Amino acid sequence: MKHIFNYFDDWVKLSGKYHRFWSTLFLSLISLSFVLSDWMIGLFTFSEYIIGIALVLLIILGQFKITRKQIKIVTGIIMFLFVHLIFQETFNDLFVLKTEIAAIIKLMFYILMTICFFNYIVENNLKKKFLMINNVVAIIVSLIGLYIILAIYSDGFLPFDFLWHFTRSDVTSYIFNNGTISFVRMRSVFSEPSYLGFYLNTILAMNYFNSSHIKISNKFSIFISIIILLTLSYSAIAIMLISTFMYLFFKKKEWLNRNKRRTSISALLLLVFVIVLYFLFQDFFHHVFIQRTIDIFTDNSNSGYSRLIGSWKYVSNENFLLGNGLGHTPSIWNIYAYMISDLGIFGLLASVFFTVLIIKSNKELGIFFVLMNFSKGGYLSSSFWLFLLLVVIYSNKKHGETQMHGSSKT
Repeated sequence: MKHIFNYFDDWVKLSGKYHRFWSTLFLSLISLSFVLSDWMIGLFTFSEYIIGIALVLLIILGQFKITRKQIKIVTGIIMFLFVHLIFQETFNDLFVLKTEIAAIIKLMFYILMTICFFNYIVENNLKKKFLMINNVVAIIVSLIGLYIILAIYSDGFLPFDFLWHFTRSDVTSYIFNNGTISFVRMRSVFSEPSYLGFYLNTILAMNYFNSSHIKISNKFSIFISIIILLTLSYSAIAIMLISTFMYLFFKKKEWLNRNKRRTSISALLLLVFVIVLYFLFQDFFHHVFIQRTIDIFTDNSNSGYSRLIGSWKYVSNENFLLGNGLGHTPSIWNIYAYMISDLGIFGLLASVFFTVLIIKSNKELGIFFVLMNFSKGGYLSSSFWLFLLLVVIYSNKKHGETQMHGSSKT
């Protein structure tokens, strides 16, 4: 046994010499897992397979670490879920034990993934490298999306079906058609345009609001913003515009004050450009933005109504305290509605408490976090936990300062 531990120590030391390569491979796997969260093979998504590989890689490299405090938190979560399961099994006639057990296993897998990935990236000062890799992957995904749109408009001249082999390929997933106008919506390798928007908005917000003062070229952010517009996803575009406004107001306020004349000219040119675009594509703006805004506030938009109101329909007086059971709520759009619907008031309070911690750590990212939690549900999906991982990493000011002043192993 002693020889085995000696061999393992030698391997860890050897792998440390090639840390630059291993870290690039690991961070690339995590970035790719976010992109392939909608691809299914068997019972699991490509994302879950990749996350499993990444966890095994951490073990092989001797970098699989969990702190005592984190162990206590995980133990507390497990105990709560166990007690919750007993109460559901005892008092809820509609409760399905297999569903709850499967959901608990999945949830603990994601929690373990988030903790281990966070520890590795922060302790090895990889925040900047991780964000840069995410941006490169986002650009590649965007270019694939542009190719798919071009291929669709080529009417069969360019192949693209192979890119959707493991996800949806039906026309309703990429065509905007209200009977008057018809457009191809950008969805790239995701199953829906709004899911692509969710992913790109996550990367964009990390560029704008990271607490580590990491500078990412504005060219990346501008290109990502343009692609979000091409999704024609109302929620994605709205969040992108709010994020951009917050970035300019909070982060670039001093620069704007120093360059008032230059800013005024740029704003005037932008206004003229928008007005010209509006008159050239008047029907497009009316149906895609103005009419959809009216529909949302008049309950005529199914997606808008589902996000704001419909997601709460599974909450009742009978299940207010304990919820329906983990994994028992059908697909909805709102994370907070999921929490109270599945776990009752305790789940909602825990999610609100965590949200407050994010807001206290990084106000802009906290606001963004709330908006995103109303735009896409699914707390048992890998995309949510990878989004959460990025938010936790780049909202943490203490570790951000460590990165800026510490030595880098990359």
